[in-house]
Amino acid sequence: MSYKINVELAELRESNGYTQKYVSDSINVSKQTYSNWERGVRQVDLNSLITLANFYEVSVDYILRNHLNSTLDLETEEIFEGVTVRQYIDNIRKLPKEHKETVNGFYKFIVTLIREKQK
Repeated sequence: MSYKINVELAELRESNGYTQKYVSDSINVSKQTYSNWERGVRQVDLNSLITLANFYEVSVDYILRNHLNSTLDLETEEIFEGVTVRQYIDNIRKLPKEHKETVNGFYKFIVTLIREKQK
């Protein structure tokens, strides 16, 4: 699996004391599907990634951090003037759940715009 999302999913699940069955039941996928994600056999689709982020109450960026770490210098790469990638991600992680959902909704909107532009 690209971006080592599988490692992050396993770490999130284990750090919360959940079983694969509990997580898969909670997000309405089969245990086999979830197991395949954690083992890196199958990639997590975007909708499931967002569902997982909401379930664990983290941002999608947080789950993707291994990929971001390998491609960006989180401490120095700026997203906005004076705001680094790390600061941006940390700020999103500190948001209350309802605001994280708003950020995730905005992210979905951005992805939709990008896809439309690529057509």
